[in-house]
Amino acid sequence: MRSDAQPTLTSGALSPLPARPPRALEGARTAPHRRVCGPIPRGSLPVLILAPFPAYILLIVNVTMLLCDAAQVSDGKLYILGGGWSMTGPDPVPSAVALKIDVDWHEAETSHHWELFLEDADGRPVMMETSDGTQPVEVRGEFTVSQPPGIPEGSPIDVALAVNLGPIPLSPGTRFAWRLTIDGESLPGASLGFTTRPRQDPAE
Repeated sequence: MRSDAQPTLTSGALSPLPARPPRALEGARTAPHRRVCGPIPRGSLPVLILAPFPAYILLIVNVTMLLCDAAQVSDGKLYILGGGWSMTGPDPVPSAVALKIDVDWHEAETSHHWELFLEDADGRPVMMETSDGTQPVEVRGEFTVSQPPGIPEGSPIDVALAVNLGPIPLSPGTRFAWRLTIDGESLPGASLGFTTRPRQDPAE
């Protein structure tokens, strides 16, 4: 499933996603060289080695993620209902992931590809039965920012995203996490863990 605005994932609505090459390999920028010089043995002439900097550096300043019951983006703002929880279930219920991404000023007018993966405590993808067979729970999209007029040059630019999800069957008493990547890169703070409540014995 792929969406460019406010994606919604509903039970049984997942579809296979096309393979996408790592963003770091797309449109690689010409980079300057830096000087690398090792120890110089006595009596030898210094040797200068030119080593290139990485061709592409992702300039995302900060990512904030929040679990909630529902979320919506309007006029660049996040409107959140029932936010800030870390326990759910054991029965499947609708939920949402609200995201605020701070993008570097110099990344304006550049398209970025984001992906949100649901994983278990061991980092394995959570699978879900769909009409197309068993599929991993994933949501994808794109965003592009513009430099707002009137703010100081160099300021981070906000991006608000709301990912609303239908009920997803999850094992009770288990730890899960939503992991966000942007342009194929995992970022600090771009993981959101939660736990499903254990199912109570009817006799209790």
